[in-house]
Amino acid sequence: MMENVEMYKVVRGGNFTPDNSYSMDRLHLKIATWMDNYTGILICDVDGCIRNGKHRLSLLPALGEVEAAGDTPNIAFHKFNEMCHLDEPMFDVINVANMFKAHGYFTIILTSCTHSQHTLDTLLEQLLEWGVTHDVVVMRGEDNHLHPVEFKKMFLHDSGIVEYNGNVTALDDCINNCNLFREYNILALQIEDYTRFNKGDTK
Repeated sequence: MMENVEMYKVVRGGNFTPDNSYSMDRLHLKIATWMDNYTGILICDVDGCIRNGKHRLSLLPALGEVEAAGDTPNIAFHKFNEMCHLDEPMFDVINVANMFKAHGYFTIILTSCTHSQHTLDTLLEQLLEWGVTHDVVVMRGEDNHLHPVEFKKMFLHDSGIVEYNGNVTALDDCINNCNLFREYNILALQIEDYTRFNKGDTK
């Protein structure tokens, strides 16, 4: 990856100080070297899984708005992402995710919501308040304008998960993301289907 280009924002669980964020190289190394200590890996999406954002789905951009943003389509999702502080917890799913963590899974909170100070601070506060146990949080970097499915595909490779031979489970709201995970023999469970309400693309 190019230096000084923010493709991901990665923050370690349990301590939200800025110096606790670290690169994908470190995450790859951690997954590659620590997996003997874990039962498996859980990849848990945020919107439509951990938090209910149906109240802001009207802010999803229409396809024309996404196309008008050209090479920076994330800009079209700014209003949708920035209203995440009003979301409600989805405790049924949180309990399932925590169950995996309690059974020794390395838990990655993975969202294609674009990182800003507001979206990051909000997510970290929500995870703490709602009691979501996890090891790392991975957000889309401000310079990452890939389609959500391509973003998650890139993450699977950059993190080294595609090379991991143990158990991997994913919780996600998007059927396209679930199908991607299944292509890599990852057990994927679809939680919600935001595409039912979608005017354009979903996060």
